[in-house]
Amino acid sequence: MSTSLPKHCQTPCRSPSRSALIGNAICNIYKTLGYTCVGINHLGDWGTQFGQLIVAYKKWGSENAHKSYTVTDLNNLYVRFHQEAEKNSGLEDEARAWFKKLESGDTEAKELWQHFKEISLKEFQKIYDMLEIHFDAFVGESFYNTMVEDTITRIKEKGLAKVSEQALIVDLEPYHMPPCLLRKKDDSTLYATRDIAAAEYRKKTYDFDKMIYVVGSEQKLHFNQFFKVLELIGYDWANRCVHVDFGLMKFKDGKMSTRKGKVVLLEDLLIEAVERIRKIIEGKNPSLENKETVARDIGIGAIIFADLCTKRSKDVIFDWDEVLNFEGETGPYIQYTHARLCSILRKFGRSVTADIQFELLKEDETIILIKNLGQFPSVIMKAAEFYEPSLICNYLIDVCGSLNSFYNAHRVLSDNEELTKARIFLVDATRQVIKNGLNILGMHAPEQM
Repeated sequence: MSTSLPKHCQTPCRSPSRSALIGNAICNIYKTLGYTCVGINHLGDWGTQFGQLIVAYKKWGSENAHKSYTVTDLNNLYVRFHQEAEKNSGLEDEARAWFKKLESGDTEAKELWQHFKEISLKEFQKIYDMLEIHFDAFVGESFYNTMVEDTITRIKEKGLAKVSEQALIVDLEPYHMPPCLLRKKDDSTLYATRDIAAAEYRKKTYDFDKMIYVVGSEQKLHFNQFFKVLELIGYDWANRCVHVDFGLMKFKDGKMSTRKGKVVLLEDLLIEAVERIRKIIEGKNPSLENKETVARDIGIGAIIFADLCTKRSKDVIFDWDEVLNFEGETGPYIQYTHARLCSILRKFGRSVTADIQFELLKEDETIILIKNLGQFPSVIMKAAEFYEPSLICNYLIDVCGSLNSFYNAHRVLSDNEELTKARIFLVDATRQVIKNGLNILGMHAPEQM
């Protein structure tokens, strides 16, 4: 069986964030269950926002400076456009005109678009490398632009398309939804049209059993409309397309907003997290080997866990004191528990064997831990059913709690050889489960901290 997971990351000026982290975890969950997964990074590299960016560049950018621009520079231009557009509505008309030129193959528009796209992709790849997220296909909306004419023709042949207020639409009023716009009155297409074309292409290319779209909750209506159009066309696989939505990541100053300029880039969070963890290590364990690697694993892991531990449909409230707490329900806490188990195994100093007397593992705390470990497969299956990585996070927290209760109540290494072997076996099994769970989430499991 195969599962295709398009992850939409908007450009320009928006860093890959929750969609990539959640999508990567879901992909890992399905791979663990034996599925063949195709991870598709579907970048929003087409649309009116590029018309807006071209207008902003031509009005306020420096000549030829786009060749050395960064994502921050693009973001600043994008923010300024929307600030100015609030005072001058004519800017939106200019932006639509430039996007129309881009769709029509205008040389200047395509050259600027290509530069802006390359800047964004280069920046995004840095973040994917930091997170160790891999995509099997890295294509955006523009890839499907040449396919939309055939898609629109098929929709027309089914008698689904009609003209309304000079725009081409699919009327979805019978299904209690606004119309799905295929073409604007200026004949430019919308991302609904391109999403329909992309779905057709993916079915033909990958013949998926299920296609999972990991996109924010604000796009719920879009996916309801888009999936309904696929159904009306007559595709029997339309009901195997799933929108996995998620809430916002909020900071103390409220919702991040690219248009208003209140944007926090994921790269900045990752870099700061690693630096903060590096300082904690210097203060608590300055002689630790491979400090840089450990700081990176814990810092990046802390951000990943903070994103995934909340039920995805809810907003994530980001607080540094909570995210990096080694004693709370956090990534560092789980990683530290794993490292502590590795330390016990190093002290044991021998190979772990399953040739043990299982009847010795009989205390209440021991039984609770064993039962908890036995739930791992069912938790993974439930996480896949509901597309919910937070279930893995919560499970790992429970396992660590059970482990600590066991460890505090019973001595692992003792003069009783058979009891020591049995408890070491349980320690190693717990370590393995924690490591596997962290790996599914996209995190490392340090052996020393």
